[in-house]
Amino acid sequence: MTECIFVCTFTLIAMLYDILSYKIPNWLVGVSLITGIAYSFVNGGKEGLLFSVCGVFIPILLLFGLYLLGALGAGDVKLFAAIGAFVQLKIIPVICICFLVAAPIGILAMFLNKKEKMRLYKFKVRLTKMHFAVPVFIGTAVYMIGGILYEL
Repeated sequence: MTECIFVCTFTLIAMLYDILSYKIPNWLVGVSLITGIAYSFVNGGKEGLLFSVCGVFIPILLLFGLYLLGALGAGDVKLFAAIGAFVQLKIIPVICICFLVAAPIGILAMFLNKKEKMRLYKFKVRLTKMHFAVPVFIGTAVYMIGGILYEL
């Protein structure tokens, strides 16, 4: 329950920063990473620490290619890493849920804003900037709250 409150709170704050400035502050990600790793160590000992560190690196490995293509910002990848510090190896379903939430939002945004052009790799394509922290917050909250309700 404590991890749910903290994760939902810091993803909400990240979402608000992203909406206002298209940036997720490093201090927020750093505090969340350190808190998540410490929380995992306190509650799970060395095993919790190991799983927490794995939860940090899995999103970096999975999402780095999308960052290189310009589909995700560095702050988005770091935000997933901070979430991984708390949810550990369960970060993979969290990422999947967030992308399932992001898909319809992104499609809607493309239809609503057809003016903005960006370069993606070597091809000129139409893209719309998206506040990816919004689906991250929604997907993470759904996952965390769903887990609590499932345990009841």
